[in-house]
Amino acid sequence: MPISFLKSENDSWTRGNYPGENHIVNYAEGDKVGYRYLEANKIKARFPFGYGLSYSKFSAKVASVSRNGDSLKIHVALKNIGTRDGAEVLQLYATSGISGMKELIGFRKVFLQSHESRTIVLNSKIVSSQDVYLGTSSEKLKMIFRWGISD
Repeated sequence: MPISFLKSENDSWTRGNYPGENHIVNYAEGDKVGYRYLEANKIKARFPFGYGLSYSKFSAKVASVSRNGDSLKIHVALKNIGTRDGAEVLQLYATSGISGMKELIGFRKVFLQSHESRTIVLNSKIVSSQDVYLGTSSEKLKMIFRWGISD
């Protein structure tokens, strides 16, 4: 899903800011909207950003991570371990150097037949010291690489 669905309207980043006073909206949330707001406030979404259903099951393992300057290349061994053909969306996130919040930096949708395996390559640019995560939604992530200042 391209947005997060909340469990309750009380979980919204607009709460207390909208509709504002005298028809003037206060955008106090800054860049913490959507999955960033939910993560910063430790709120679980009903359906998190990037969530999707499939008719099959998948296994994803990082095969290798390499970098060249500010470019990052990640090889992921993806396998459809289910009995049906299906699709999976691999998502790449990195922490922002300033706020420490995760942001989507790349994704790839892959169709695989039942029991098919394929190595998928994800490329991205990194602009500062960041932790890099791979997953299938904004709440289902695993850190795979730490891009340090001294690296």
